[in-house]
Amino acid sequence: MCPQAWAMLDPGWWAQLKPHFSEGFRDQGAKAQQQAHDQLIAEAKALARKLDEIRSG
Repeated sequence: MCPQAWAMLDPGWWAQLKPHFSEGFRDQGAKAQQQAHDQLIAEAKALARKLDEIRSG
């Protein structure tokens, strides 16, 4: 569950840091935050597939 747990925490971490981004880091920080969000979606879908596999097996 570690990848799933980190995927849940990572977007929130970036959200907390966002107000403190320097002007030069804003674009990079926004990109990292989007990647964290995308990873959260991917992990949630992977977990759903795994649960479906377990239920049908």
